[in-house]
This record gives sequence, structure tokens and C-alpha cells, in this order.
Amino acid sequence: MNKKTAIIILAILIGAADRWFAERNINQISVVVQGRNVKAQRLYQKNNFLTSSVELWYHLWFN
Repeated sequence: MNKKTAIIILAILIGAADRWFAERNINQISVVVQGRNVKAQRLYQKNNFLTSSVELWYHLWFN
């Protein structure tokens, strides 16, 4: 599957989830996306999601 097809499928799934929540009177949905994943952020923003906060998380990996 190419990236364009994946983006279209994700947009369809987001729309379906949005309708499912609306039918149940759930009016707030939250998602978490990594800051460097700008494409994912834009996809959600194009589907009426708003950025509510930005946080920095630092990880230390031990071998």
C-alpha cells in the first residue's frame, strides 16, 4: 500500500470514528501524536482536531 492510499484510508477511518462518537453524544476525542510526526498532526487537523497542548518528553535508553 502506498502512502497516499494509507492517508485516504486513515481519513475515512477518522471520519467513521467521529460519526460513531457523535451518535453516542461523545463530543470530545483525544489523540496523542509525536511532535516530529507533522504529517499525522496535519491529518488530524484536516479532520477538525485541534492541538490542545505540546509537551516535551525525554527518554534515556539503557543497554
